Amino acid sequence: MNQGLNKGCRCPACGREVYSRRRPACEFCGELLPVELQLTAEERKAIDREICEIKERREEDKKEEELARQRDRRRRHTRSFRWPER
Repeated sequence: MNQGLNKGCRCPACGREVYSRRRPACEFCGELLPVELQLTAEERKAIDREICEIKERREEDKKEEELARQRDRRRRHTRSFRWPER
């Protein structure tokens, strides 16, 4: 996703910077933005897909991290265990 996508986009009604081109109206004054400032339906869908993919990757990463923590705990536990001497 291009971080500079909104750079220089200003609401024609109030002159404030447009922070989200996904919304049809200015977040400050509420006026509808011109179509040329709004993202197209295809662009919005692409962003939604990318956000979904990022969330899925984060969930997978969390699961992998938890499994690694559990393995590490088991290893530490088995290393610290000693059979009683006879």
